[in-house]
Amino acid sequence: MAWEICVPATTANMGPGFDVMGMALGMFNRFRVDLSDQDTVACAPGQSIPDVQEHILLRICHDICARLGHPVQGLALWQDCPIPLARGLGSSATCVVAAVMAAYAICDVPLDLDTAVNEATRWEGHPDNVAPALLGGIVLCATEAEHVRYLRFDAPAHLWTVALVPPYSLSTQQARAALPILVSLEDAVFNASRSALLTAALMSGDLSLLPIAMQDRLHQPYRQHFIPEWMDIVENAYTAGALAVTLSGAGPTLMAYGEGSPDAFVAEMRLPEGWRLLLMIPALGAKITQVDSLI
Repeated sequence: MAWEICVPATTANMGPGFDVMGMALGMFNRFRVDLSDQDTVACAPGQSIPDVQEHILLRICHDICARLGHPVQGLALWQDCPIPLARGLGSSATCVVAAVMAAYAICDVPLDLDTAVNEATRWEGHPDNVAPALLGGIVLCATEAEHVRYLRFDAPAHLWTVALVPPYSLSTQQARAALPILVSLEDAVFNASRSALLTAALMSGDLSLLPIAMQDRLHQPYRQHFIPEWMDIVENAYTAGALAVTLSGAGPTLMAYGEGSPDAFVAEMRLPEGWRLLLMIPALGAKITQVDSLI
């Protein structure tokens, strides 16, 4: 028997919600894990096979199994990963979440959501990707004494989200290195007010507040230079009917938000050469099931 784990894409750092707010999106990476005499990795047709020695899912799974008192000799992994890599859509978080869920299943140890969120955060570093990947919907996170506290709620049914994905990648480390260590009191208050307003807008469903509530001064202004097409894309997105456009995670993907049907936006949105548009409705969280075979 093998275990199959499906984990959704996520958009983190939502507008002013830097490191504290994320949302699950309707594109999924799928992993199957089984015990073996050595570590192996296989992929769905057309996808490149990653380095077995460097695969984060295998490394995390081995570590957790050992800590739970059930070390394993090897793991056979099969994966189907359509979520774009290094684009700010939580592809690495899907591996972390899948590893945590697989390890506890292999060791036959019950895994509650609080343990899952905190275990995954320990590996990922920031909860605003792994928490929505695990829980689905929109998740607010705060860390107190190295323990993640979180609140999940459903995304408004009339909210649409469209990922605008560039042909180039951006590492989280590079994007984070661009941020200042200190910010002004004015910018701190600006983001606090927008974060509060954004939370209220999403929980109440009043999406007319998004143009103001999605504004940010903490991370996006310092990362714009990584995306030369930023201003043109944002202008085109608003013209096409978006209510807000933000950086997704550390970027370079941009996320457009709107209300009602996205059909007009999808039809009218114009992107630079090489960019692509992915309609991603808010999604449920990760799921694990037992299956008969690895593939």
